Amino acid sequence: MSGRDNTLSELRARRRVYQSVGAKSAALASLLAFLLAGWIWKQGASISNDFFFFSWMAVAVAVDLVSGFQLFRQAKKEGQPVPSDRMILSALLMLPPFLVGLVLSSIFLFFYEDPVNAAIYWAICSGLGLLTLSAFLSKKSIFVSAAILVCGLGFLIFRETGGPLPGEHATMQGAVVMAVCFGVPLALFSATAWRTQQG
Repeated sequence: MSGRDNTLSELRARRRVYQSVGAKSAALASLLAFLLAGWIWKQGASISNDFFFFSWMAVAVAVDLVSGFQLFRQAKKEGQPVPSDRMILSALLMLPPFLVGLVLSSIFLFFYEDPVNAAIYWAICSGLGLLTLSAFLSKKSIFVSAAILVCGLGFLIFRETGGPLPGEHATMQGAVVMAVCFGVPLALFSATAWRTQQG
């Protein structure tokens, strides 16, 4: 086998490993999104806007920590620098859209007491933030990023045109938005990534 073939084989193996990490993180994020949305739905009007905000932020932080630990462990195993230039660039690219999403969500929740729009704009900005990394992402990852964005925009248009959302209380409706925008695309991504690895 030539040096070029060895390099290609190593790159394919590394890509499979990082796809596995991404699939596990997506599965965890999807599971937590469905569990939290279901619990909020069950509690109904007793869920405050503060709890709604900080519980979803806790889910995001937990998933980021797990993903970061997995990437750190894999990079150390391969002798790669941590953080790498690519990781730093990725963080810098994602930061503006996610900060905008955080600010808009906070404004809608704490000034307008509107968890539905808070969830919608968080989804839109998250999708945009992930799409800034399209040069580094696989086709499946780009698809799931676009799906989050499209779901957020779809809910925005649906709501602005007077479409009714399921749920008797605004926090219940916001939970539906989060489950659909994040839980569904991430579940599909993890399932297809797992099937690809098995194949």
